[in-house]
Amino acid sequence: MEQTFKSVARKWGNSLGVVIPLNVIQKENLKENTEVTLKIVKKPPFEELFGSMKFKRPVKEIVRELKKECDINYGR
Repeated sequence: MEQTFKSVARKWGNSLGVVIPLNVIQKENLKENTEVTLKIVKKPPFEELFGSMKFKRPVKEIVRELKKECDINYGR
């Protein structure tokens, strides 16, 4: 069976380890020494994501609207 979950690789001696959440362990009936296969999918850096999303409206219009909504007069 296939289960998808997110985890963070952590230092474990000279290696890295990944913790499998309890609900996945129970659902898959995993025991110690059970062989599993991991698929590594790294999160892309923010710089790669910037500009890759498509919006229904131009970004400049959205930013202008946000600025207008957040424009607070502090007595100036």
